[in-house]
Amino acid sequence: MLLERMRRKPPEGQLLLPTPTPPPARRTIVRVEKNVNTFGFFTPSSKRLRSSSKTVALQVRTEDGKRVQAKATIYPAAELGLPTTADQDKYFAFQKILEQIRKIRGSISNPIQFSSASMIEVLGMTDGGKNYREIWEWLRRMTLTGVESEGVIYFAGRKRYARDLFHVFQRSVAISTAPSRSRPGRIRLSPASAV
Repeated sequence: MLLERMRRKPPEGQLLLPTPTPPPARRTIVRVEKNVNTFGFFTPSSKRLRSSSKTVALQVRTEDGKRVQAKATIYPAAELGLPTTADQDKYFAFQKILEQIRKIRGSISNPIQFSSASMIEVLGMTDGGKNYREIWEWLRRMTLTGVESEGVIYFAGRKRYARDLFHVFQRSVAISTAPSRSRPGRIRLSPASAV
């Protein structure tokens, strides 16, 4: 349409200006824990992958600039599968919620409490039972998936790489009004200190 207007000759003495375009969508910058994103914890797949483990090798630099091989092996909980990019979206939403809590309270301490409705809002999802179940499945996968790291986790304060075994979340508690309710109301999360 813009090309058609540009091809037309404007009336004598008038300029033909392009139609205004809407401004680009506002971007949100979310602080993310670097270690989890660095070693490929989330598998780029839209399907749940039920493999026994996934090993990711990468190059890291030491303080003196040398490149060394590092690797991380992700061990999923058998029935839940590896964390995927859908889980990464929820992890980013969790990081955004952390930032909001930090702005209000000034600091973060374990356990971190928030509502599943706030996560659904941050994700832009509808308020439906399926979405609440997905959040519970995400909590289970993030809590039960184990990681063995060899030189991937970096402790910036100590300027050291570590060999480490950990879970992203040490504990996840979903609180609802009924014992068998699949719609968690409040969530209490205790992230692992290495992550």
